Amino acid sequence: MITMPSVKLLSSLASAGESLKLELFEDRLALQKVTYLLQEAGVVLGYDFTWYVRGPYSPSLTKDAYQLAGLNVDAKNLPDLDAEDKPKVASVSDLVRGVQAKKEGREYWLELLASLHFVARYLCEGQSEKQVLVRFKLKKPKFSDDNVREAWTLLSSHNLIRR
Repeated sequence: MITMPSVKLLSSLASAGESLKLELFEDRLALQKVTYLLQEAGVVLGYDFTWYVRGPYSPSLTKDAYQLAGLNVDAKNLPDLDAEDKPKVASVSDLVRGVQAKKEGREYWLELLASLHFVARYLCEGQSEKQVLVRFKLKKPKFSDDNVREAWTLLSSHNLIRR
């Protein structure tokens, strides 16, 4: 059975240009990170995220995604988003589209954006940008300083973090 939160998740993903693919690890990572960013942009989806190896992760999202994938819901049959959610979804969609062509790859940038946001919002709330970036580099040293600064700028320009 499909619940209203599940319908909203599917509608939000479809409006952001995302699909519910779970076959590859990269698909599941993208689902987690895009859903996290949608929720942090203000789309109420009801998932709790915690820190995991590749950044923010929601076990309940994984469970719901596998249940929904088995239903083969056609995105064309989903209801439109509420008027208040449309600009939030559009902003995240714009952010994701903007990093897709980068040489490091889409998954790299989704992990970077979502992880940096999580550290700034939940692990370093109220700290300066410099303090956040130092803490982030300790947790995620694989990301280059230049890319981390660019990710900070992108998150800020999409109103996901405050400078």
